Amino acid sequence: MLVLQQRDYSIAFLQRHIKDLAYLKLNCLHLHLSDDAGFGMESSSHPEINSASPEYYSKTEIADLIERASAYHVMIVPEIDVPSHSAAILWAHPELALSKDFEGRLDLSNPATYTLVADLLNEYLPLFPGPFWHTGTDEYLYESDYMSFPQLMAYARQLYGPAANGQDVYIGFANWVDSIVKAHGKQLRAWNDVYGVEGITQSPNPDIVLEMWWPYILPQDALARGHSIINTESFTLYYVLGAGANDPANPVNLYENWAPYKQWVSGVSAGGVPSFIDLPASTPGILGGKLEVWGDPPIWETEDQVQAGIAPDLRAVSQNTWGSPRLTPAFNAFVDIMDATGHTPDWGPDFALMASSTSASAQAGQTAALPLQVAAISGFNQPVALICAPVTARTTCSVSPALVTPVAGASAPMVTLSIETAPGAAASPGPAGQPAASRIHSVLVTASAGSLTHTMSMSVTVGAPQPVRPGPLVLLR
Repeated sequence: MLVLQQRDYSIAFLQRHIKDLAYLKLNCLHLHLSDDAGFGMESSSHPEINSASPEYYSKTEIADLIERASAYHVMIVPEIDVPSHSAAILWAHPELALSKDFEGRLDLSNPATYTLVADLLNEYLPLFPGPFWHTGTDEYLYESDYMSFPQLMAYARQLYGPAANGQDVYIGFANWVDSIVKAHGKQLRAWNDVYGVEGITQSPNPDIVLEMWWPYILPQDALARGHSIINTESFTLYYVLGAGANDPANPVNLYENWAPYKQWVSGVSAGGVPSFIDLPASTPGILGGKLEVWGDPPIWETEDQVQAGIAPDLRAVSQNTWGSPRLTPAFNAFVDIMDATGHTPDWGPDFALMASSTSASAQAGQTAALPLQVAAISGFNQPVALICAPVTARTTCSVSPALVTPVAGASAPMVTLSIETAPGAAASPGPAGQPAASRIHSVLVTASAGSLTHTMSMSVTVGAPQPVRPGPLVLLR
């Protein structure tokens, strides 16, 4: 899984990653397209979400990526994470928020929430030809939190009768999403948080595939309830950008001890120490295992560092997911085999386009300056040409200098992007009694060196400021 909530990775990186998965005979790429820090895909049904979260992939880019994945027999599993981790949606629709004290949670007692989610599902489901859709559902509310929201219980009883509790609304929401996904001929996948609470009248539909990351339910119990399961345990399969030696995903363990039917977390001590159980190798209903690459924000590692960092993990996961006899019992000896088999041919020199911020505020008619850097990766040493083009009307831009030569190991050259809005490009008037709505003026920066091209969307906001997104730096390539 890769997090793409803020256009975190370049298209070139994603294409290379697909080839690397195919090279290892790994056939699934889970794209986590939304989270609290951004909404990573163009929407025509709700473009206001993109206006509030302007770093995203176009539908054309996603379609090209799907085509590339299909050519390499890699299945794309898209995820729009609801009803929690939805802050990027709520920037555009604050009226759908459950509470200011519980950031990023959609109000499941508000019928408008269901209208918006249904719009997005019906827009996106036809775009992805694969058999699965992932709805997230993780980390909505703890069991004890539901008493703070009597509207959830009231809505549950309206839907499910007088015996229902607030938790039934959350479980019922997952089942409702499942019904839409099934209507499009696909199967729903979700994090196993749907078993983190106890409903009275509702239980998760058994056709939902559970991705097991926390011991909300034991794997054998999930199987007994009719679910298929995937091993995505956070203590063994999470690669967290910047964690280094503290990363949960340890290639030695993944190669020497792990398999999809092994190391399911059965409990976690008060000190955070997990206990594990194994299932028989022939257990039906286990669909496999999956490495989860988390980056919030993505600036803790460059694309090259991510690609190099996950390489041994992916190779260990591939070896033990396919279950063929290991050529050597020890990971240290397996390293020599990894080096001998190498990487895909385009695992080579590249450059990164970086920005400390992709947006600024200005008055109409003013010029905003945004700094950029061009960094060398893997021995890259070529001139890089930069141009910019306005995306919105009444906007002009320029880049200076327009040609730089980054060198690996040296400081990344600085570039300045200037964006100017026309004097009449003021903020749009707001509703009566409301502040004026901001207007975003966007440009696209393109950096090219030979066959390598990276782009970055940048913008100036005229009028009301945009919500502050977490993270001291945004790294987009």
